[in-house]
Amino acid sequence: MQEQLSYFGITLSEVTEQSPKHQDARENMLGIAKTIVEDMELKKFLVEKKRLPMKALSDNITMSRKTIERNRKYIITLCIVLMEDYRYLQEYLKGWTT
Repeated sequence: MQEQLSYFGITLSEVTEQSPKHQDARENMLGIAKTIVEDMELKKFLVEKKRLPMKALSDNITMSRKTIERNRKYIITLCIVLMEDYRYLQEYLKGWTT
């Protein structure tokens, strides 16, 4: 996981420091991450450019750009968890949406 994050210039300590404190905010960020991972163009942009596709996201999501940017590292981390084979983390995330 740390290696994957390093490609994006993110450390685990940054993710823990900047993760949303409220459950609903974490669920919203997970929804954004799922949107990115499920859309081939958004996913391709993330993997190739190593940053969030902000323009396309603002067209698809009703959340403010500032909120998305503030949670950028957390969203990217969630995308990595959803794209890679991190079964235990994926199971943990499933518990958020039930």
